[in-house]
Amino acid sequence: MQQKTERPLSKRVVILAVLAALLLVCAGFFCAAMLFAPQPENGAEQNTGVVLDKNAVAFTNDALEASEAHEQLSIRFPVYPEITIEKDKSYIPIVLANPAGNPCYFTFHVSVKESGDVLYTSGLVEPGMAIERVELEKTLEPGDYTLVIDIGTSALEDQTQMNGGSVETALHVTE
Repeated sequence: MQQKTERPLSKRVVILAVLAALLLVCAGFFCAAMLFAPQPENGAEQNTGVVLDKNAVAFTNDALEASEAHEQLSIRFPVYPEITIEKDKSYIPIVLANPAGNPCYFTFHVSVKESGDVLYTSGLVEPGMAIERVELEKTLEPGDYTLVIDIGTSALEDQTQMNGGSVETALHVTE
């Protein structure tokens, strides 16, 4: 009877075993990274290239929504009442809203008509969302001003520019 002698493992087998182990470790890291990666909130898609304004909050206006059906083809623009603030106020209490049901994102550009000073420029605001107030970099002197609110629009699907609008309202700054 012959005894079997053990052959040493060839270099090729050892190299293949090490490569297979490294591949398994890499696959494990990849799976863990995908499993624990931050997920988008509210079912939003990642990496669409759309950067929404982080200051926008959910907004509804029952009177506006009741006046028109959601299946509209036109863009609804908000209107703004006169605003009065005290001279030391660091913000303007104005709601820059994109009404629910609009087929586009809004961007808001708020400026003072008399001086051309830009007070605020927003990022993209989704339909049904709003910016609750405009923070001021510096306080305004007492007096009467005309605020110009330019509203840019871009399609929800591909962000192509659509018809925009411009709205004016009075701003009274008191002592």
